[in-house]
Amino acid sequence: MARNFYLREFRRSKGIGSTRPRKSYSLYTGYPSIIEVTEGNPRAILTLITPLAQEQLIKAAKHERLEAISVGSQAEAIRRVELLLTSLLQVIPLDLQGFDRDKGLLDFVDKIGEAFENRLIKGPFKADYVGTFRLDLDAPKDVVNAVGKALNAGALIHVPMTGGSSDSLLRGLQGQRFRVSYALAPRHSLLLTLGDFVWLSNLTSRVELSEQGTAQSSFFDTEQSNGNSH
Repeated sequence: MARNFYLREFRRSKGIGSTRPRKSYSLYTGYPSIIEVTEGNPRAILTLITPLAQEQLIKAAKHERLEAISVGSQAEAIRRVELLLTSLLQVIPLDLQGFDRDKGLLDFVDKIGEAFENRLIKGPFKADYVGTFRLDLDAPKDVVNAVGKALNAGALIHVPMTGGSSDSLLRGLQGQRFRVSYALAPRHSLLLTLGDFVWLSNLTSRVELSEQGTAQSSFFDTEQSNGNSH
């Protein structure tokens, strides 16, 4: 359903020169989706809920009939949550070659999100959704550091492995499984579900810069064998 939704948006937007589907927040409205995009972050919850609650309070003060919050109001609330996170990421420095320093850590996270988006929207249809990645065991230190920064900022979320211990992150980030924050799901047309995983080196080895129609090399300096052979 999500794939078809964004393919329709893509076809509509092609007429105005865009090569990406326009962001649409309406797919993420309604309960519980609208709550999931906050990731339980208190600031995000307040950013999302406060304006919606104020809108209802104003109606109550005017003795107007209270109705379900409109899709448009919910979509705007989700957009504010996204902006809260992207604004934070832009001011976190990123020391990684091949990325726009002016965009900070946001550029790194966006490239991961775009790679997942390309798999979902542009690639051949596959019944099994891939929405998570594992960090290669031999990932370069600067990539590991970037993932760590994104994790601390809430842009990447750790997904514990089945049967894994709760303190697995204390042993290092390599080999661990992550997903992009659901707050950024509308930005990259992603689903609010985990799906299967792909190794980060494979995910980013063929990232298409859709706005320029060119290819970007992997985050990794050398060709890797998924990092899971070590």
